[in-house]
Amino acid sequence: MIGMRLYIKKYLSFILLSLLFLARFSNGLAATRVWNGGGANALASTPGNWVGNVPPVTGDDIVLDSTSSKDMTWDLNISVWDWTQDGYVGTVTLATVYPGQGSFTEFIIYGDCKIITGTWTHQANTST
Repeated sequence: MIGMRLYIKKYLSFILLSLLFLARFSNGLAATRVWNGGGANALASTPGNWVGNVPPVTGDDIVLDSTSSKDMTWDLNISVWDWTQDGYVGTVTLATVYPGQGSFTEFIIYGDCKIITGTWTHQANTST
């Protein structure tokens, strides 16, 4: 019985360490998405606004550089790994809302957030 408990404890420890390792290095599968502002609107969800015509998905790295100065409205309800603004001179408006006013209530960046150039702002929310 003690041998079985020890085996289970070692097995669970191995699983936990494996999950922690995968969580730490899972960004290796992420893509770098570069804003080009080529779409018909300023929404981050519009494929044409991104190099390669593919909008970001959870875990991607976001880059806004001198490729475009078009303002952006970040309307994607996803978490990203890194966010870099360097050479970008436009304004990013985060479309998050207060709880009870929609489902996009928070924007999470798991890694680094570097805003060297450009501006961040937030859309107005109605008071509750």
